Amino acid sequence: MCGSGVESLVNHVAVAIQMTIFDALPDDVLRLVLAALEFRSLGAAAQVCKRIKVHASEPVLLRKLLCQSFNAARWRVREEQLALSPRDTLQLCREPDTTPCIRLVATRSTNITIADDGLTASFFGDGLGGNRAVRADSPLPHSTYHALRPVCNGEAPLPATPSSSAPPAPSGYSDGAARTSYVLQRMCCTAYFEVTIQARRASRRGPEHDFEADCIAVGLCTYRFVRDGKQPGWDTESFGYHSDDGRLFHGSGTQSAVYGPRFRSGDVVGCGISTSSRRIFFTLNGEYLGPAFTAKPHQLPLFPVVGIDSFCPVTFNFGSEPFLFDARAVPASLHDAPNRKLRVSRCFGSFGSV
Repeated sequence: MCGSGVESLVNHVAVAIQMTIFDALPDDVLRLVLAALEFRSLGAAAQVCKRIKVHASEPVLLRKLLCQSFNAARWRVREEQLALSPRDTLQLCREPDTTPCIRLVATRSTNITIADDGLTASFFGDGLGGNRAVRADSPLPHSTYHALRPVCNGEAPLPATPSSSAPPAPSGYSDGAARTSYVLQRMCCTAYFEVTIQARRASRRGPEHDFEADCIAVGLCTYRFVRDGKQPGWDTESFGYHSDDGRLFHGSGTQSAVYGPRFRSGDVVGCGISTSSRRIFFTLNGEYLGPAFTAKPHQLPLFPVVGIDSFCPVTFNFGSEPFLFDARAVPASLHDAPNRKLRVSRCFGSFGSV
């Protein structure tokens, strides 16, 4: 018998011995063993052992595996918080929603620090100027996806189909006790995140510099965007909504378009993109501000990004906490296919059609 044949025989014998060991385990012990596997490994084991196949479809086991995968990605969620049907649990195990697990990528700027949770960035320089930005380590989805989203106790979910009616009034972030349940929103066609601008820190150079003009720019960028020395929107690799003037920037640091109100510490700025039309929009404190840009296909996927020329720390929310604005409330027209013949947008001609 050739070497490969012997190796194959040994592997089959080893698998048979392992399956025999599994068959001898009590049910509660077998569940503990299976809970230590990843979902793919569990599926592979279920293909060679009928007893494992029976347990592999148990909702309790699948929910445990789902929680372990989230916790490994630094998203702390408990099993009892997952208000999921067995079908939804299996769906998420097969196609996990990774957006709540997005974190900030380390920056080369020595004046920017990122908190241990990977969600808050702060500028610790002596003075403002010398623009810089932080971006997420993963892009937003650019195709329809199933999203795991938190809901407050007693909150009535919105319909899954986008509505043309006005978005609901902002409900704010309720107390932590109410943020207990996570539900599956199927076939989401809007990818979205929010940024909370925290209270401004004092300048290291003394109180006389506490009122220096600052700027925070919220937006999206490609992986090619250079984060040092730029604000989002100052090149063709990024899109930005700026706090100091409420204007939109894309492709230039000197040309911009009027868009929305200015924003500052205490405000919550949201940014999203339609996965069907590639239209980018912004929200401010739960209010929908309308379409801003239309990304081109070659620019996808796009990463959340925030430019920081401010002493205000910024905290990102990628879906692990309730959003101030429900992205399903955007007008249905946001998802309409862009008109390629129309090159003049409501904001600025070079931004593309909306």
